[in-house]
Amino acid sequence: MVTTNVAGATRTGDGRLLGISPDGSHLGFVANQGLWTVNLNGGAPVRLGAAEASPTSVTWSADDFIYLVSGGTVSRIGIEGGSTTTVSSLAGTSQVFLSVERVPAGKVFLTSVRDADGGSSWLKALDPDSGDLTDIGLEGSDPRYLATGHLLYAAGDRVMAVRFDLGALKPNGIPIAVLDRVGIEGGLMQLGI
Repeated sequence: MVTTNVAGATRTGDGRLLGISPDGSHLGFVANQGLWTVNLNGGAPVRLGAAEASPTSVTWSADDFIYLVSGGTVSRIGIEGGSTTTVSSLAGTSQVFLSVERVPAGKVFLTSVRDADGGSSWLKALDPDSGDLTDIGLEGSDPRYLATGHLLYAAGDRVMAVRFDLGALKPNGIPIAVLDRVGIEGGLMQLGI
């Protein structure tokens, strides 16, 4: 594996939860209790705002927002900075969000929700405008939509795949295991696509 330091990014300490901007020009990351961006061609990192209580997932969307998951809340912050606003909340329930992932070709986000006590997790679609959740009908976590029209997600220690109808927000077929014994931490796959 080859690693490369991003000029300027090391000034913020240890970054985590990396996300690339949709145009590929910037890296977003969490460090020092803040959400930061840095131009991949160089320059100083820019602090956008505070990162809410230890986010577990970050995704950068084409709508000029970065979305974060922290416990029972999905929030967003504009790429110009400022304060975070709540997109969806599970307050008053015994559930937490595990992840949030943008769907490049659609207006929805994919997410997973789990009982706070660590029980089963379920895949959901999230409307970022209304905050509404739609059940996808699959048990699992950390969903990722592929340009091929497939949905990848974690189930146990396996990566599952199924054809997915993005318009109906439903699987179109029977899920199959495509990778066994994948590292999954807190319901999140240790896997890059």
